[in-house]
Amino acid sequence: MVQIITGSILVIFGVYVFARYPMKRDTKSLVLGALFVVITLVLKRVSLMIPLFGVPALKIGFEMLPMMLAGMLLSPSYGFVVGLSVDLVGLMIVPTGFPFFGFTLNSVLITCLPGIIFAKAKYIEKKQLEAIVTITIAIVVCVVSVYVISLDNVVISGNAMQIKRIYKVMIIVICSILYIVLWQAIRYMKKRVPSENAQIFYIWILAVCVTEIGVTFLLTPYWLQVMYGIPFLVSLFIRVIKQCIMIPFDIIVGYQLLKVLKKF
Repeated sequence: MVQIITGSILVIFGVYVFARYPMKRDTKSLVLGALFVVITLVLKRVSLMIPLFGVPALKIGFEMLPMMLAGMLLSPSYGFVVGLSVDLVGLMIVPTGFPFFGFTLNSVLITCLPGIIFAKAKYIEKKQLEAIVTITIAIVVCVVSVYVISLDNVVISGNAMQIKRIYKVMIIVICSILYIVLWQAIRYMKKRVPSENAQIFYIWILAVCVTEIGVTFLLTPYWLQVMYGIPFLVSLFIRVIKQCIMIPFDIIVGYQLLKVLKKF
Protein backbone atom coordinates (compact mmCIF):
# COMPACT_ATOMS: atom_id res chain seq x y z
CA MET A 1 0.00 0.00 0.00
CA VAL A 2 2.84 2.41 0.86
CA GLN A 3 4.42 1.68 -2.53
CA ILE A 4 1.17 2.49 -4.33
CA ILE A 5 0.60 5.72 -2.43
CA THR A 6 4.23 6.86 -2.80
CA GLY A 7 4.30 5.92 -6.49
CA SER A 8 1.10 7.90 -7.04
CA ILE A 9 2.58 10.93 -5.28
CA LEU A 10 5.69 10.62 -7.44
CA VAL A 11 3.61 10.56 -10.65
CA ILE A 12 1.40 13.48 -9.55
CA PHE A 13 4.44 15.52 -8.55
CA GLY A 14 6.08 14.75 -11.90
CA VAL A 15 2.98 15.87 -13.81
CA TYR A 16 2.92 19.12 -11.81
CA VAL A 17 6.63 19.82 -12.38
CA PHE A 18 6.57 19.18 -16.12
CA ALA A 19 3.31 21.14 -16.56
CA ARG A 20 4.45 24.10 -14.46
CA TYR A 21 8.10 24.12 -15.61
CA PRO A 22 8.19 22.61 -19.14
CA MET A 23 11.49 21.04 -20.16
CA LYS A 24 13.18 22.91 -23.00
CA ARG A 25 15.76 21.42 -25.32
CA ASP A 26 19.04 22.76 -24.04
CA THR A 27 22.38 21.06 -24.69
CA LYS A 28 24.02 22.83 -21.75
CA SER A 29 21.32 21.63 -19.33
CA LEU A 30 21.56 18.08 -20.66
CA VAL A 31 25.34 18.00 -20.21
CA LEU A 32 25.16 19.55 -16.73
CA GLY A 33 22.39 17.17 -15.72
CA ALA A 34 24.40 14.12 -16.84
CA LEU A 35 27.49 15.47 -15.06
CA PHE A 36 25.58 15.93 -11.79
CA VAL A 37 24.22 12.38 -12.04
CA VAL A 38 27.75 10.97 -12.41
CA ILE A 39 29.17 13.12 -9.59
CA THR A 40 26.33 12.12 -7.26
CA LEU A 41 26.76 8.41 -7.98
CA VAL A 42 30.50 8.68 -7.29
CA LEU A 43 29.94 10.57 -4.02
CA LYS A 44 27.41 7.95 -2.91
CA ARG A 45 30.33 5.54 -2.68
CA VAL A 46 32.34 8.01 -0.56
CA SER A 47 31.27 8.47 3.05
CA LEU A 48 32.68 8.85 6.54
CA MET A 49 31.58 6.70 9.47
CA ILE A 50 31.93 8.59 12.75
CA PRO A 51 31.65 6.78 16.13
CA LEU A 52 28.74 7.90 18.28
CA PHE A 53 28.71 6.88 21.97
CA GLY A 54 31.46 4.36 21.12
CA VAL A 55 29.47 2.85 18.22
CA PRO A 56 30.15 3.58 14.50
CA ALA A 57 26.64 4.87 13.80
CA LEU A 58 26.96 8.34 12.22
CA LYS A 59 27.42 8.11 8.46
CA ILE A 60 28.38 11.37 6.73
CA GLY A 61 27.81 11.48 2.97
CA PHE A 62 28.10 14.29 0.45
CA GLU A 63 25.83 13.16 -2.39
CA MET A 64 23.03 15.63 -1.57
CA LEU A 65 25.18 18.66 -2.39
CA PRO A 66 25.54 18.08 -6.18
CA MET A 67 21.86 17.14 -6.34
CA MET A 68 20.79 20.42 -4.71
CA LEU A 69 23.19 22.34 -6.95
CA ALA A 70 21.58 20.65 -9.95
CA GLY A 71 18.21 21.88 -8.71
CA MET A 72 19.46 25.46 -8.41
CA LEU A 73 21.23 25.54 -11.79
CA LEU A 74 18.66 23.63 -13.87
CA SER A 75 14.90 23.95 -14.18
CA PRO A 76 12.71 21.81 -11.86
CA SER A 77 11.82 19.55 -14.80
CA TYR A 78 15.50 18.82 -15.46
CA GLY A 79 15.91 18.41 -11.70
CA PHE A 80 13.17 15.77 -11.72
CA VAL A 81 15.00 13.82 -14.45
CA VAL A 82 18.33 14.13 -12.60
CA GLY A 83 16.84 12.90 -9.31
CA LEU A 84 15.05 10.01 -11.01
CA SER A 85 18.21 9.07 -12.93
CA VAL A 86 20.34 9.06 -9.78
CA ASP A 87 17.94 6.64 -8.12
CA LEU A 88 17.47 4.31 -11.11
CA VAL A 89 21.11 4.22 -12.20
CA GLY A 90 22.16 3.68 -8.58
CA LEU A 91 19.86 0.63 -8.44
CA MET A 92 21.43 -0.72 -11.63
CA ILE A 93 24.96 -0.32 -10.24
CA VAL A 94 24.11 -1.81 -6.85
CA PRO A 95 20.95 -3.93 -7.24
CA THR A 96 18.90 -4.14 -4.04
CA GLY A 97 15.74 -5.73 -5.43
CA PHE A 98 12.59 -3.85 -6.41
CA PRO A 99 12.98 -0.07 -5.92
CA PHE A 100 11.27 1.52 -2.94
CA PHE A 101 9.41 4.56 -4.26
CA GLY A 102 9.88 6.44 -0.99
CA PHE A 103 13.61 6.81 -1.60
CA THR A 104 12.90 7.58 -5.28
CA LEU A 105 10.64 10.41 -4.10
CA ASN A 106 13.44 11.60 -1.79
CA SER A 107 15.89 11.71 -4.69
CA VAL A 108 13.46 13.68 -6.86
CA LEU A 109 12.60 16.15 -4.09
CA ILE A 110 16.27 16.84 -3.33
CA THR A 111 16.80 18.04 -6.90
CA CYS A 112 13.39 19.64 -7.50
CA LEU A 113 12.84 21.59 -4.27
CA PRO A 114 15.83 23.97 -4.71
CA GLY A 115 14.69 24.75 -8.27
CA ILE A 116 11.09 25.40 -7.19
CA ILE A 117 12.24 27.53 -4.25
CA PHE A 118 14.51 29.52 -6.58
CA ALA A 119 11.66 30.04 -9.06
CA LYS A 120 9.34 31.31 -6.31
CA ALA A 121 11.80 33.20 -4.09
CA LYS A 122 13.63 35.18 -6.78
CA TYR A 123 10.76 37.67 -6.74
CA ILE A 124 11.05 38.24 -2.98
CA GLU A 125 13.04 41.24 -1.79
CA LYS A 126 16.46 40.68 -0.21
CA LYS A 127 15.43 41.93 3.25
CA GLN A 128 12.41 39.65 3.34
CA LEU A 129 14.56 36.68 2.31
CA GLU A 130 17.05 37.52 5.05
CA ALA A 131 14.24 37.57 7.61
CA ILE A 132 12.88 34.22 6.36
CA VAL A 133 16.35 32.65 6.57
CA THR A 134 16.91 34.01 10.10
CA ILE A 135 13.56 32.64 11.30
CA THR A 136 14.19 29.27 9.62
CA ILE A 137 17.59 28.80 11.28
CA ALA A 138 16.17 29.84 14.67
CA ILE A 139 13.31 27.34 14.33
CA VAL A 140 15.77 24.54 13.42
CA VAL A 141 17.90 25.23 16.50
CA CYS A 142 14.87 25.39 18.83
CA VAL A 143 13.26 22.21 17.45
CA VAL A 144 16.55 20.30 17.69
CA SER A 145 17.08 21.42 21.29
CA VAL A 146 13.55 20.52 22.38
CA TYR A 147 13.77 17.13 20.67
CA VAL A 148 17.11 16.22 22.29
CA ILE A 149 15.87 17.27 25.74
CA SER A 150 12.72 15.14 25.38
CA LEU A 151 14.60 11.94 24.40
CA ASP A 152 15.56 9.53 27.18
CA ASN A 153 17.04 6.56 25.30
CA VAL A 154 17.94 5.48 21.79
CA VAL A 155 18.98 2.26 20.05
CA ILE A 156 22.20 2.58 18.01
CA SER A 157 23.38 -0.38 15.94
CA GLY A 158 21.24 -2.71 18.04
CA ASN A 159 22.56 -1.36 21.35
CA ALA A 160 20.22 0.47 23.71
CA MET A 161 21.84 3.68 24.90
CA GLN A 162 20.51 5.83 27.70
CA ILE A 163 20.74 9.53 26.89
CA LYS A 164 22.04 11.02 30.12
CA ARG A 165 21.68 14.69 30.92
CA ILE A 166 25.37 15.31 30.24
CA TYR A 167 24.95 13.82 26.73
CA LYS A 168 21.93 16.02 26.08
CA VAL A 169 23.84 19.11 27.16
CA MET A 170 26.84 18.14 25.02
CA ILE A 171 24.68 17.57 21.93
CA ILE A 172 22.80 20.85 22.37
CA VAL A 173 26.06 22.74 22.94
CA ILE A 174 27.69 21.17 19.87
CA CYS A 175 24.64 21.90 17.70
CA SER A 176 24.46 25.47 19.02
CA ILE A 177 28.17 26.06 18.38
CA LEU A 178 27.84 24.73 14.83
CA TYR A 179 24.93 27.05 14.13
CA ILE A 180 26.72 30.01 15.70
CA VAL A 181 29.65 29.26 13.40
CA LEU A 182 27.18 29.02 10.50
CA TRP A 183 25.60 32.34 11.40
CA GLN A 184 28.98 34.04 11.70
CA ALA A 185 29.98 32.56 8.34
CA ILE A 186 26.77 33.91 6.83
CA ARG A 187 27.48 37.36 8.25
CA TYR A 188 31.06 37.24 6.95
CA MET A 189 29.97 36.07 3.50
CA LYS A 190 27.18 38.65 3.45
CA LYS A 191 29.79 41.41 3.54
CA ARG A 192 31.73 39.82 0.69
CA VAL A 193 28.77 38.90 -1.51
CA PRO A 194 28.05 41.58 -4.13
CA SER A 195 24.60 43.16 -3.72
CA GLU A 196 23.42 41.66 -7.01
CA ASN A 197 24.27 38.15 -5.73
CA ALA A 198 22.85 38.58 -2.21
CA GLN A 199 19.42 37.32 -3.25
CA ILE A 200 20.91 34.11 -4.71
CA PHE A 201 22.90 33.67 -1.49
CA TYR A 202 19.79 33.76 0.72
CA ILE A 203 17.78 31.61 -1.68
CA TRP A 204 20.53 28.97 -1.50
CA ILE A 205 20.46 29.01 2.31
CA LEU A 206 16.67 28.65 2.28
CA ALA A 207 16.82 25.85 -0.30
CA VAL A 208 19.38 23.87 1.73
CA CYS A 209 17.42 24.24 4.99
CA VAL A 210 14.04 23.31 3.48
CA THR A 211 15.45 20.36 1.53
CA GLU A 212 17.52 18.96 4.39
CA ILE A 213 14.72 19.33 6.94
CA GLY A 214 11.94 18.13 4.67
CA VAL A 215 13.74 15.12 3.21
CA THR A 216 16.39 14.11 5.76
CA PHE A 217 14.55 14.98 9.00
CA LEU A 218 11.02 13.96 8.06
CA LEU A 219 10.79 11.62 5.07
CA THR A 220 13.90 9.43 5.43
CA PRO A 221 13.22 8.38 9.07
CA TYR A 222 9.65 7.52 8.05
CA TRP A 223 10.78 5.36 5.10
CA LEU A 224 13.28 3.56 7.37
CA GLN A 225 10.47 2.84 9.81
CA VAL A 226 8.24 1.49 7.01
CA MET A 227 10.96 -0.65 5.41
CA TYR A 228 13.05 -1.87 8.34
CA GLY A 229 10.95 -1.16 11.42
CA ILE A 230 13.47 1.38 12.77
CA PRO A 231 11.49 3.68 15.12
CA PHE A 232 11.04 7.16 13.65
CA LEU A 233 12.38 9.00 16.72
CA VAL A 234 15.45 6.75 16.97
CA SER A 235 16.43 7.42 13.36
CA LEU A 236 15.69 11.10 13.81
CA PHE A 237 18.11 11.34 16.73
CA ILE A 238 21.05 10.24 14.54
CA ARG A 239 20.00 12.61 11.77
CA VAL A 240 19.73 15.59 14.11
CA ILE A 241 23.44 15.28 14.89
CA LYS A 242 24.33 14.58 11.26
CA GLN A 243 22.43 17.54 9.83
CA CYS A 244 23.93 19.95 12.38
CA ILE A 245 27.17 19.17 10.54
CA MET A 246 25.87 18.88 6.98
CA ILE A 247 23.63 21.97 6.78
CA PRO A 248 26.48 24.44 7.54
CA PHE A 249 28.77 22.46 5.19
CA ASP A 250 26.23 22.46 2.35
CA ILE A 251 25.50 26.16 2.75
CA ILE A 252 29.10 27.38 2.88
CA VAL A 253 30.75 24.99 0.41
CA GLY A 254 27.69 24.78 -1.84
CA TYR A 255 27.46 28.54 -2.34
CA GLN A 256 31.10 28.74 -3.36
CA LEU A 257 30.50 26.00 -5.94
CA LEU A 258 27.30 27.68 -7.06
CA LYS A 259 29.15 30.91 -7.79
CA VAL A 260 31.71 29.08 -9.91
CA LEU A 261 29.16 26.99 -11.82
CA LYS A 262 26.96 29.99 -12.60
CA LYS A 263 29.80 31.52 -14.61
CA PHE A 264 29.66 28.70 -17.17
